[in-house]
Amino acid sequence: MKNTLLLILLPPTLFFPSCSMTKYFPTPVQTPLLTEKNELKVTTSMPGDISVAYAPDKNIGLFSNISFYNESQPSSTTINGNKEENEKNGHHLVFEAGAGYFRKYEQNLLFELYGGVGLGRFKIDSKFTNDPINYNYQIPTYKFFINPSFGIKKKYVELAFSMRLTALNFGKSTTNFNGEMIEVDELGNLDHQTTFFYEPSFTVRAGLQPVKFHYQLGYSRKYGNKSLNYMPIFSTLGITIDITPNLFKTLKAAK
Repeated sequence: MKNTLLLILLPPTLFFPSCSMTKYFPTPVQTPLLTEKNELKVTTSMPGDISVAYAPDKNIGLFSNISFYNESQPSSTTINGNKEENEKNGHHLVFEAGAGYFRKYEQNLLFELYGGVGLGRFKIDSKFTNDPINYNYQIPTYKFFINPSFGIKKKYVELAFSMRLTALNFGKSTTNFNGEMIEVDELGNLDHQTTFFYEPSFTVRAGLQPVKFHYQLGYSRKYGNKSLNYMPIFSTLGITIDITPNLFKTLKAAK
């Protein structure tokens, strides 16, 4: 029971070890649950995400998000009787932006449809004990996504279920990795493929106005048989601040 709870709450890198670095970390699914013009919503969450959503007009929403994830894979091997230590670190940075449509129905029910693009970078730093060379690998990433969501928004609780579809592409890499390192980390031909994912997620926010605790749990599934090391379970835990046009009037009236 304890291990199951940790798997749900903590970043999944701890539970899916691999000899190669993770190529794709799913970013949070955008479910701002906006309901009115000039509403602003900011979410900060672990392991490393900041999302901002704003409604410039009735039923229209804009969003942006920045995500950064790191992973480390220390290892050792014996070559000619000498122990060789290897410290390998992966760095992921993604910026996303997009727009969408939202509509509020009776009984506090909501529907929203958002789409956007993401630009990022995947980088590996590798060092060996008896090798003075610092090895580096870097490749740009591009993604396109669309996600419909159905939700409930009440005063103290917000719930949403989403289904995101994502297309992931890699650009041209720059590296001083040798052929063996490329093979071990499965980096060959990344720039020659487009990978598609479907990613259902569940989001819950609970608390007082305007601050609520935020939690999202999602599952990522790759289409096709192409080999790509990615994170199949993703989760975020943080805080959401919801600033509405009537917020300050409500706070002033409560005094």
